[in-house]
Amino acid sequence: MKNILTVTLIMFIVPLFSQSIKPEKAYEQIGKDATICGEVKTISSISNTNETSMILNFCADYPNACFTARIFMSDFAKFKDIFNSYPGKNVCVNGIVIMNEDKPEIIVHELKQISLK
Repeated sequence: MKNILTVTLIMFIVPLFSQSIKPEKAYEQIGKDATICGEVKTISSISNTNETSMILNFCADYPNACFTARIFMSDFAKFKDIFNSYPGKNVCVNGIVIMNEDKPEIIVHELKQISLK
């Protein structure tokens, strides 16, 4: 029974890790639901006339990041502890990849979309 459980777990867990995409390749996933995994270099606060958002920058600091994950102010309460702990860490972000300012981006609304790798 223990062996069956182990094999079953491996069958479900291994595909999750093998399907993750490096931030440098996120542009290949535009319009798709994808999991992008890499090191968060910095987190930036961006304000415009509509709303403030926090940007997780992968590959380089904003605005030169190769991929970003955006969290809008309306969702900040769900993410209260990540803003100080994620820079320098390997993080996976899941969601629909869009283009924003000529960069691939995932807009994050739920904590379950982000995990430490």
